[in-house]
Amino acid sequence: MKTEIVERKKADEKLRRSEAYLLEGQRLVHMFSWARGAATGKMTASPEVRRIFGASPEKTYPPSNSF
Repeated sequence: MKTEIVERKKADEKLRRSEAYLLEGQRLVHMFSWARGAATGKMTASPEVRRIFGASPEKTYPPSNSF
């Protein structure tokens, strides 16, 4: 069980590092990423979208709204 916890912590740290690299890359090249939840219609975007468009990085849309 202790080994599983250690492995989980390592995986979590690796994921955080990867996300940080992605955000920094997006900031450097002035790009952003976004995703829309299929069930909820909730759209989330990386923080860079705020700087580029002056928009909120997280916005909720009605599920019936399509892009």
